[in-house]
Amino acid sequence: AGEFAGNAQQWGDSAAAGAQHIYQEAATKGAEVVNNVTARGQEIASEAAARGADVAATIQEAASNISPTINEKGDELRDKIEAARQRIADQVAKNADADADAAEIVKDVAETAKEAAKDAAATAEEGAKETAAEVKEAAGEVAKAAEGKKDEK
Repeated sequence: AGEFAGNAQQWGDSAAAGAQHIYQEAATKGAEVVNNVTARGQEIASEAAARGADVAATIQEAASNISPTINEKGDELRDKIEAARQRIADQVAKNADADADAAEIVKDVAETAKEAAKDAAATAEEGAKETAAEVKEAAGEVAKAAEGKKDEK
């Protein structure tokens, strides 16, 4: 039994030492992997920055080659835009004159309509007076006739 206990003690110590060794190896490997990944990431970032600088230089070169053409085209476009603005201004002025003429016509029509309405009102008033006189006269005749019937009874 003592020998068994001693062997068990020795196996436990051996297992603990083995576990410690495995942990240290895993930690070392993990650190190596992290260092490798970090280094590769920095390398990729540096390559991307270099490519970006190359692309930016290429774009800058192309832009400087295109710039004179753009300026010439820009001058042409500015001239066309200015001409279009002038045509629009002329049309607006022409439309304003037409609107003023239309407003004058509307004013004249409104004045004519106002006079016609006055004439119609005067005619209606005259007609109403005549009708009122006729109604008054008829009412007087009815009243006389009614009085005559009253006297006969």
